[in-house]
Formats: sequence, structure tokens, C-alpha cells
Amino acid sequence: MSLSYRHGGLKWDAVPTIVDAPNPPPPLHIERKRKPPKPRQELPCKKRKSNVPPSSEQSTVNVAGPSSVAEGDIGDGPAEPSSSQQDLLALTAVREHSLKMRIRSLKCKLSKLRFKVKQLRQTKVSRAGNQEFVLKQLQSLLPAKAFTFVHTQLRMSQRKRQGYWWTTQDKSFFLSLWHASPKCYRLLCRVFSMPSVRTLQKTIQAVEFKTGFNSNVLSTMKKAMETTKPMDKLCAIITDEMSLKEALRYDEAADRVEGFEDFGRGQRTHYVANYVSAFMVRGLFTKWKQLLGYCFTSGPIPHARLQSMLLDGIRELRKAGMECLVFICDQGAGNRAMLSRLGVTKDQPFFCVDGVRVFCLWDPPHLIKNIRNNWRHHGFTLDGAEITWDILEDLYAYDSRQDIRLCCRLTKKHVHLPPFASMRVRFATQVLSHSVAVGIKTLADIKGLTGQRQQNYQAAARFCEASLTASIPNS
Repeated sequence: MSLSYRHGGLKWDAVPTIVDAPNPPPPLHIERKRKPPKPRQELPCKKRKSNVPPSSEQSTVNVAGPSSVAEGDIGDGPAEPSSSQQDLLALTAVREHSLKMRIRSLKCKLSKLRFKVKQLRQTKVSRAGNQEFVLKQLQSLLPAKAFTFVHTQLRMSQRKRQGYWWTTQDKSFFLSLWHASPKCYRLLCRVFSMPSVRTLQKTIQAVEFKTGFNSNVLSTMKKAMETTKPMDKLCAIITDEMSLKEALRYDEAADRVEGFEDFGRGQRTHYVANYVSAFMVRGLFTKWKQLLGYCFTSGPIPHARLQSMLLDGIRELRKAGMECLVFICDQGAGNRAMLSRLGVTKDQPFFCVDGVRVFCLWDPPHLIKNIRNNWRHHGFTLDGAEITWDILEDLYAYDSRQDIRLCCRLTKKHVHLPPFASMRVRFATQVLSHSVAVGIKTLADIKGLTGQRQQNYQAAARFCEASLTASIPNS
């Protein structure tokens, strides 16, 4: 079969066959509907005069011609060109005609391209005018930062990604977005034209931030405080330290070796640093914070050095137009020794700097972790009841076997702390929480405890409930 029933047409590999039928059908005579093309009129080729001078052989032939040609042939007229000359003339005419047609087509294409360039120039001018009009309207409607962002997007939309360039104002704006949420910044980079994270990191690396208190930061903060309210100038200074891995690195830009003990202002030693201490300033009534300075030390910073740097930092803030009223630190040995040296006690929780009181507070996360650690290792006594860590272990042993749990976030890591888990703040806050207090009280009712043991469980529940609701500044 030559038909394909699947596709409704002929098969591509079908071969026609001759069938000897007794009554063959008459052949079909189909008239062509399309008329044949009209014959084109061929124009005679123009003969061009040849400017090439005759060669010496032809001249000799022409000179010697009358003596060799018969007299009757002289009067018959000019001699007809030979077949080779006719072919050459025809080829030249065809080539001339094709070149003329090509010149005509190129002229037509050139005129079209010129017209297109003219239209594009007019469109570009009109678009530039429309863009300027839109920018003027947006500037009157949008805030300053929003208008700057829109203007940047319009400017970068006309460039390729390799040709992006950013102003200092753009970099500072995108740096604030990146510090607010790196994950959100990476998501926005897929939608808008924004600098990459590596570009922002290079911008930060270009800023020179030496050890000690940075004068550039202080001068910038001084300019910012000139236009703020008096309440916005009240701030708190915070200090903390962390351990580092000992290492040395050569800084090509500064032409020196980094990694030694350095307190700023040229106070460097030959000891390799393994601790860093930082000082940060943040507002008391407004939400702002800024790193003020840092230093590298070999071991924990001595309390005498910490005291001198703290007093210098408070005085530098006053010169910049700010008033430091609060000092916050953790309960490390160096901080406690420094506060004792400054005369800070329970009854007098402040020290004076040039006649101005600076109140001292413990760091709330560190304070909560210490409360949990003391409960775990030593326990507490509340109204004659003993609050031990065994109560929390009993709660976890009972609650972990239930299908519907009272303390769904309480895990084995909260009760039996693995190494370095005691540094995690969330493990402490989730233990000293309302859900754990409810679980301890419910467990005492389920077991039907009485006597001293019931009092211990109820005291533990009150302790967990009051740990996070207590006023830490007044503790």
C-alpha cells in the first residue's frame, strides 16, 4: 500500500507498481490553471567603442592588407567582427548590466539605512526627553532615597552588566541593604540592577579602619549629630571580646605584618594576638549603632587597659557631640575587675567621668546564660524550696514520651548540653520560658506530688516564669 492511514498521506518509501487491469480507467486531462509567463523582450546590447590602441601586429596586417586582398573586397564596407570578439562584447555587456543593477540595489539599501538612522536618532531624542520628564515627575513624588534608586535602575537598564558603574551614594545605599539582610539582598539582585556582594566587599576593604578609636567615624558622627535632637544624642557604649586563632599576615597596602598585639595609636608589641576587643555605640532612644574602635591583645585584655580605653572612648564621644550614659558588658573576669576598680557596687551601680554618671548594666544574653549555668551546676533556693536541675530532667523524660508534648522545643541538647552548646543563647532562653514553667507545674499535678517535692516543682515553675520577665536593668 502506498497510503499511510496513520498520517493520512502517501508513504515516503512507496514504489509505484503497474497493475494489469481488464478495464483501465481513462486518463485524466487536467488543464493548467496557471498561465505561462510572458516572454521577455531582449534588448540589443550596446556596442562600446574600444579605447585600446591596436597592437603592432594588427597595424602591420592592416598596412599589408591592400596588397594581399582582392580589389573587389575593398569596396564591400567594413569587415565584420569575428566570433571571439562578439563573445567578448556580449560578456562585457552582461557584466556591465549586473554591476549597474548591483549599484542600484546598494543605493536603495543605503537610502533605507539612512532613513532608519534618522528615525532612530529622532526616537532617541524623544526617549531622552520623555525620560527627563518622567524623572522630574518622580522627583516631586518620591522620597529622596526612592528616587535615587529608580534613577539608578533607569541608568543601568541602558548598559550591559559588564558596564555597570556605581556612585558612592549608590554603594552606601546598597551596603545598608546588604547589612540588613544578606539573603534578601541576593534575592533582590535577581530582580533589580544591583552591585554584586563581591563589589560591596571590595568597597568595604577600601575603607581603612585602623585599631583604636577611628577618627573618621568620630568626625562623621559629629556631623550627623549637628542636626539631630538632644534625645537622639544619648547613647550607650558596649564592649565585648572574642578569641582568635593565632596567625600572621602581610598587609601589602600598609606594608606591615598584621597579627601582633595592637592597641592603636602606635601602641604595638611583639606578642602574637589571640583575642580581639571591640567597642560599639548605640542610641538609647533611637535605633542606630556604630562600631567605635577595636584592639588586638595577647590573651584577655587587662582590666587596667580596658579601663583606660573605656574612659577615652567616653570622652571622644562627648567631643563628637554625644553623651554616653550607659556602659554594657558581660560578666567576664576582666570586666568585673574593672568595675570594681571604678567603684561600681550593688548600691552604687555607676561611675563618674568628668562629673557625669555612667550606669553599668550586664549584657542580658550573657546574664541569662549564667542563670541557666548556675541552675545546672549549683541550683537555687526560693522560699525554702530547692530548685535543682533534676526537675528539668524529669520533665524532659516524661514529656519526650508523649505524642502531644507540653514543651515541644525542649530537646536533649537543652538538658544534656554538648560541648560549646552552653554558649548558645537560645538553649538558655528556651529553658527559662513560659512553656517549661507550665510543663513543670503540669507534671507536678499529673504525678500527684505532695509535701516538699511539690513545693520544689512549684518553685521551679515560678523561677522559669520570672527569669525572662524580670527587669534586667534593675536586677
